[in-house]
Amino acid sequence: MAHAGSIPVAPGFEGYAKTVARFLQEKGIRAKALISEERMNAKIRDAQNQRIPYMAIVGQREQEGGVVSLRLRTGDQESGIPLEVFAVRVLDRIKTKSLDL
Repeated sequence: MAHAGSIPVAPGFEGYAKTVARFLQEKGIRAKALISEERMNAKIRDAQNQRIPYMAIVGQREQEGGVVSLRLRTGDQESGIPLEVFAVRVLDRIKTKSLDL
């Protein structure tokens, strides 16, 4: 099971989603880019069904800023999180076995 999923908002951002997943993998986080023909909401639903606890949503603003938008289990979203900060938060939650970011 992946700890984090990188979800592009549209096909044009699949490359950045893969970059985010690679970055997280390099930090020791089981991550994958969730690339498919489905719409973003379906990808989020699939990630929830796969029990992927941390979802990084990426689009134009995120790509341009080198950041991610974090989708929380509650459905809330936290925007503009630098990749390094996101990785540290995920690693901390893995270490403490906490699911909430």
